[in-house]
Amino acid sequence: MNIAENTLAIQRFEVYVNSRLVIPQKVRKIHPIIARHKRTLEVPLETGENRISILAFNDLGKTTTKVTVYYDGESKIR
Repeated sequence: MNIAENTLAIQRFEVYVNSRLVIPQKVRKIHPIIARHKRTLEVPLETGENRISILAFNDLGKTTTKVTVYYDGESKIR
């Protein structure tokens, strides 16, 4: 997933799966980022439908990107 380019630095982000925050605080904190940034994270999924939301925050507010994926394996969310 990509968060759109912007001129203000992204200060932090949050990742949710089915409305539950899944990325630990220490991973969510990032150095301020301007323009593009690529980060790879393993996101725990539940069996079946998973609604993933990524929120990126800067001085103006937040941007949200959403995607739904289907997972046939064993649930990784505890």
